[in-house]
Amino acid sequence: MMISGSFQSMESILRLKEEKVINPLLTREDTVTKADLVEKVAEKTGLTRTDVAVVVDSFLDTVKKAVENGHNIEIRGFGTFKIKVRKARKARNPRTGDVVPVPDRKVPVFKPSNEFKNMITKLSL
Repeated sequence: MMISGSFQSMESILRLKEEKVINPLLTREDTVTKADLVEKVAEKTGLTRTDVAVVVDSFLDTVKKAVENGHNIEIRGFGTFKIKVRKARKARNPRTGDVVPVPDRKVPVFKPSNEFKNMITKLSL
């Protein structure tokens, strides 16, 4: 029986998952959600999903508040969360061509550690 379109790709994803060729967490368009993280940590630790969800939410809130207060968060072997100041610049309105000033602003950034970058570069395409 011939399966068409997205059903065929879903069938191949399920087959690859069973053969352990692809990570089951990455089947949703290669995106891991917070719920996926909670599930994986709960499996590894034996804690309930509710307890793990509280820990994950607390961790993320702590990181956000620390960065908001101007602190850098450095997690060895993973990376650094910090605030970067973007300089003021002049941009153009694409419709009218008028010059529009863009004020300086702060943006959150993540810089991966060398260990993390090296791990990613070793992955085959």
